[in-house]
Amino acid sequence: MQLDAYRLPLSTGSSDAAAAFDRGVDGLLSWDRRTVDCFRDAVAGDSGLAAAHAGLAVAHFVEEEFAEARAAMSAAREAAGTGSERERSLVAALDHYVNLRPRDAEAAMRAHLGAWPADLAIAQRLYLMWFFQGRFADMRELSETLLTALPEDSFVHGFLAFVLEEQGEGEEAVRWAERCISQNPEDTWGVHALTHALYDLEAYDEALERVPPALDACVHMNYYRNHMLWHLVLFRVAVGGYDAASEMCRDWFEREPSPRGLDLRNTVSTLWRFELFGMDVGERWQPFVDILRDQLDRPEDSPFHHSHVGMALAGGRDWETAERHLDILRARGRASGNDIWERVVIPLNEAQHAFVRGEWDRVVAKTEPIWDEIIRLGGSKTQRDAFHDTLLEAALRSGDGARAKRWLDERLARRAEHFWSNRKPDA
Repeated sequence: MQLDAYRLPLSTGSSDAAAAFDRGVDGLLSWDRRTVDCFRDAVAGDSGLAAAHAGLAVAHFVEEEFAEARAAMSAAREAAGTGSERERSLVAALDHYVNLRPRDAEAAMRAHLGAWPADLAIAQRLYLMWFFQGRFADMRELSETLLTALPEDSFVHGFLAFVLEEQGEGEEAVRWAERCISQNPEDTWGVHALTHALYDLEAYDEALERVPPALDACVHMNYYRNHMLWHLVLFRVAVGGYDAASEMCRDWFEREPSPRGLDLRNTVSTLWRFELFGMDVGERWQPFVDILRDQLDRPEDSPFHHSHVGMALAGGRDWETAERHLDILRARGRASGNDIWERVVIPLNEAQHAFVRGEWDRVVAKTEPIWDEIIRLGGSKTQRDAFHDTLLEAALRSGDGARAKRWLDERLARRAEHFWSNRKPDA
């Protein structure tokens, strides 16, 4: 028996396997591109270490290597019978997660953390599950509970910093993010939290100075680097640098279009913002339409993801595929029993179609009734701005001065940016 870095039991006699497992957990927490290899090393050191197989499954899942994730989880289940109680619990929780049983995963993760509150490999998965359900109060409660168990852990500080920003406590979020980064400059989530907080505080110029060197310090970051670059594009947009932002988008995201879900959402939402600003996007949509045409019905894709698919298909004017996508969403709603598809995702997709067609009143009619439910999609406030700003711009273009002023005032009170600060609703 060995103990891992958090003093939790691992059923292995191999110190090398235990050390590789610790590196894998650290990799998951810090978004390290070496994570899969770390867990592979742990498995190679002890093929009976169930926790290592489960960690490898999650690492593959994060990389969108879903078949490999399921295979690794099968190996974890097989090995779990000889593992510790903690490992059996960990494997059961992550099995639900990898195999897309979110309700069971949440229940198992809650129970696991009740017994082993310092198990950050489980805590991070639960935190991110809640992130894509818009459950920020739960994320905060979890972060504060973890802080009690691990008061000096930089990863916990990063968890707390991010959710503080999402709940409107930007200055406190900056303090926790800075504390996190000072302990561990490679803590990607901490840098991410700082980036969000500076954006929310409208400290755009400060962010353009501070974020790039903080980003460069995360020398082993995985694909999440593209998401951080996306934030730099938004900072440039916020201060009115539209041409510069457009070239950044071309250089970083469009030269080699990525099929990864997060990468697609980054680029699609940026091009959509350009559409809102009246910029000519044109054929720039086509590579992403081509990718998404083959990904319309992946079971791993969330409601949040599908709310971006509509942007790309509408932006690219692929109406046939857009209608097929709506049919898939309707079927998913019926099969899942989750009303988010019918209540939120489908109306947003229909509103995006209407926006591109210039049907401003239809955008408003589809979006305004669900305004308070959009948070159920999860994602960050920054990401959800694309949905909110579509409604705002449609209201402005519709000529409904009173409605447009109401939404514009709300937007500027939340966070002012160059484009919206210079918009004027018709009288």
